[in-house]
Amino acid sequence: MTEKVKFSSTHGQNITLTNSSSTATWSPKQFSGWASSSSPLEQGQTVVVELNGSGHCELGLFKEDPEATNRTKQTFKQINEIRIHKRKCVIPVTLNERGTEVSSQFLEKTFTKSFDRNTKLWLTIIVKFGKVSAKLLLNGSPENPISFSRNHGANINLEENNYTASTIMLNPSSTCYVKEKITIGEELSFQCEPLLDGDREPSRFHVKFDVYERNPEGLKKEFKHLFDSGPVSASESPTTNLETFEKDDCKGKILVTLINERTVGYRAASSKYNEQTLRNGSDGSVWVILELYRTTVTVSKRRESGVSNNTNVVDSVVREPSNVDAENSIDPFLSHQDKTELKRQVSDYSEVTGVKTVDENTTDRRLAALEFEHTLLHEKVDKITHTLQNAVACNTLSLPSSSGKGVMTRQISAPTRICSLDDRLINVRRNFTHLIKDMHCVPLSDKLFEREIITRNEYQEITTESTPDSGNRKLLLIISKKRVMKSKMDEILDETEQKHLKDLF
Repeated sequence: MTEKVKFSSTHGQNITLTNSSSTATWSPKQFSGWASSSSPLEQGQTVVVELNGSGHCELGLFKEDPEATNRTKQTFKQINEIRIHKRKCVIPVTLNERGTEVSSQFLEKTFTKSFDRNTKLWLTIIVKFGKVSAKLLLNGSPENPISFSRNHGANINLEENNYTASTIMLNPSSTCYVKEKITIGEELSFQCEPLLDGDREPSRFHVKFDVYERNPEGLKKEFKHLFDSGPVSASESPTTNLETFEKDDCKGKILVTLINERTVGYRAASSKYNEQTLRNGSDGSVWVILELYRTTVTVSKRRESGVSNNTNVVDSVVREPSNVDAENSIDPFLSHQDKTELKRQVSDYSEVTGVKTVDENTTDRRLAALEFEHTLLHEKVDKITHTLQNAVACNTLSLPSSSGKGVMTRQISAPTRICSLDDRLINVRRNFTHLIKDMHCVPLSDKLFEREIITRNEYQEITTESTPDSGNRKLLLIISKKRVMKSKMDEILDETEQKHLKDLF
């Protein structure tokens, strides 16, 4: 059964709602990324604008001193428009000898703008969206840079003694969220499509998904840039990030469901099912928050009729369409990693005691039965561990016979300690500062991504950090929120030639 739902009227300035507020579309109307030269152009002077990165910019002029007044879009006189993608671009800008005309060359074309004689003009760059850095070079010489004004847009950071201006965020003021919370067992369906540039898809587009246990209205005060063109907050957002879907993953349906008080399940039609643990336990409901970039999204809610628990809803997320990996479509409450680790523990126990384990299908059915009785993963594992400990204490273990008929009881030769799962998890906090200094995060991140312990978005966050220490810190904070087995981490450390870190985890 599908229900209509709406996006909240509280959304970013670069979001437009249509279709009775059930469709949100990215629309870059507000530009918070502008920077002007600290001094006006001189007659006969040529300044080369050097741009690096990927983005959509406008090059033009202000006729008032940027230090003396607040800038608005209406006071900006555009000369030309520039689009770049992962490259350097140089645009010479010249004020003629009489001070009456500004000319600019770009893509073998010359653009001109006329002004009254002796009008003071400050060269200005507006970044509509993108990650772009800019420099102003007198006559194109790196030895003669021109500084930027200290008054600039909220999404701009000045570096190198104000000689370099860079955007902080790719896509500010582009956040929206679903007006209604979802409760355990409910599923939101997001139909995502890229915004066409003519008849072509843009080179880059995405939808970023977060969930939040509290009302997102409260984010506007501290994280103004999410909704309006305000200063970018230095603190980390309290929301829980699911994933940033790009390109093919960002076409068609993306499904999000709240599985229990601590776990959200999600997937795109072209990718595998994933789960994420909430930063804070919810009261059984969460808000879903989106950031749009060159996309349009329509939302609806689906609740299976006659569902007494959340199993069918979760199954619909996991099993549709049929191309989802079969191993990920069984027991949706347990991740593939956790199931594998549980089975490995049972196998290790069997090797120690000499007891034959049940077949894999029987194990899966038992795990599935436990899912209905426990909402938190560690509680389920603790229960299994407790059962095994009791069996060892009694020196007996009852299991189905290999023929499938009756029950066989095997004597266990000696009591063997079975560690709880929490004892076998890595501990990041214990040696946090040492790990920041000693780790090599890039090869570790490669292996963690390869084994599906971290998501693609988390991998990108780690590997794009500016220094090794900040990359290590980001990696440690991410894996501290996950239940990573120490045995698994030891294997990865062996493979990345970082065996000396084993004792630190």
